[in-house]
Amino acid sequence: MTDTSTISSIFFEAFQRYSEKTALMPDEGFPGMTYGELFDRACRIASFLAENGVEPGKGIRVVLSMSRSPAFVVSFMACLLFGYAAVLLDPDYPEDRKNDILSQSAPRFVLTEANDCLAGACSPAQLRIAPKGETDAVIVYTSGSTGNPKGIIHSQQAAVLPCCA
Repeated sequence: MTDTSTISSIFFEAFQRYSEKTALMPDEGFPGMTYGELFDRACRIASFLAENGVEPGKGIRVVLSMSRSPAFVVSFMACLLFGYAAVLLDPDYPEDRKNDILSQSAPRFVLTEANDCLAGACSPAQLRIAPKGETDAVIVYTSGSTGNPKGIIHSQQAAVLPCCA
């Protein structure tokens, strides 16, 4: 029976089962990507983070400050699969808002499209998929009614729909 207790375990199974299928469609200047390629690149980002002192599987906060692009999807998958808490930060936000979010979230690392995070090599044996347990998966900031950023934390388990668990 498949482990469906965390979003990372569900994605890991999908990457294994559908490795040759298209995960990201081709677009202007982007050739597309299979699930296997997406998994490999997510491994490389997680390896890069680990090499820079960001331990996987602990819910340690990593800011993703990039446009919604293939690099964002790969980085987000790396966070979900390997147990980092992805803090979503739109690079087009005003500087004050970005500074508030960075201050509140206290990330260990900030990934941008300028990071050379695909330089590392990795295999699934080197990094373990996020373990079972209540770890943060993503932190989304909203201004709510106050106009000030407020982080909403979603755990690995909360991201799994009840029908899947």
